[in-house]
Amino acid sequence: MAVITWDGSSEDGSWGNGGNWDLDRAPAAGDDVVIASVSAPQLPPVIADSTDPTINSLEIESGGNLTAGDNDITIGGEVGGKCLKFNGSGVFTAGTSTIIITTADDSILDCDPAAGSFNNLTFNASSQTFTLEKNLTIGGNLTITAGELDTVNSGGTDWTLTVTGKTIIGP
Repeated sequence: MAVITWDGSSEDGSWGNGGNWDLDRAPAAGDDVVIASVSAPQLPPVIADSTDPTINSLEIESGGNLTAGDNDITIGGEVGGKCLKFNGSGVFTAGTSTIIITTADDSILDCDPAAGSFNNLTFNASSQTFTLEKNLTIGGNLTITAGELDTVNSGGTDWTLTVTGKTIIGP
């Protein structure tokens, strides 16, 4: 497990090109992925359709930008209690993607609404609780096959969850 940060060095925007990452390899299962802000001539990452990456956690820093395309992105862990962290001026372009959270630990979704909404979001982690740290919008479907989603954080703030598509609970 390693922290791997986007630096865009290859200037082609390809998630799968190891030359665009600080560790000179594409992210792998177990990696904590950080999408940093880059400026020309570097390009922000685009995940090519059907890549379907599996990673430990995902953070989009302020000024960072990630285009998810048509992919299932599996998040299998967390860092500092958070499986997803999207900072205010970061941008997440969901495309037709599905984020699948399978972490074995209770976890927080700290996704600034200004960063963008999810297309589809799936929780599939038995006996785990996922807590919103900010308002969350899902433009497609919310599926909870295993686990629990809590909209009230530890400080007592009740966050808004908006789902445009279907809400599916159960296997």
